[in-house]
Amino acid sequence: MARVYKIGESGREITLYRIGPGESCILTTSCIMNGKPFPAFAVCEQAIEALIVNTADVMRWADEAPAWRNYLFSLVNEASILPPCRVGAGAAFTDFSLNKDTP
Repeated sequence: MARVYKIGESGREITLYRIGPGESCILTTSCIMNGKPFPAFAVCEQAIEALIVNTADVMRWADEAPAWRNYLFSLVNEASILPPCRVGAGAAFTDFSLNKDTP
């Protein structure tokens, strides 16, 4: 399992979500598709096997393979139905996890 997190203003780590076996990082997908840098960190919480694909290949595959493009859009769509993070003037990050095993 990998944990994706940010560092809050207080210096504490704020877990955004966890990635388990067979899952993909929705934040990475969104950043690649929008041409933005990854605004968080990821750490492995146990031994994992992972595949790292560079941005150019992800985008090329999206152009050439409809199944891959549909998969990417399904990840972004999944992210759009998640509970919103309240971040803005005077707002603070709160710990939350999208791991289904975490209440």
